[in-house]
Amino acid sequence: ADVRYTPNVGDVVIYSERGERPDHTGIILEVHDGHYVSVEGNYNNGVNQRNVSLDSEIILGYFSPSDLG
Repeated sequence: ADVRYTPNVGDVVIYSERGERPDHTGIILEVHDGHYVSVEGNYNNGVNQRNVSLDSEIILGYFSPSDLG
């Protein structure tokens, strides 16, 4: 079974926009069924919100600040 992490509000999402290496991040603001809303700097030439499907191929993973303990 494919078990995927569902992000939480406040998590950092790590992207690979070009498919080569991590090159962009965002902070999760809202999580809905099958997608999330993040805020990202340098997205569409500014600090903007982005709606992303949880199964998007550009997502490399997530980091939760609560992991710092």
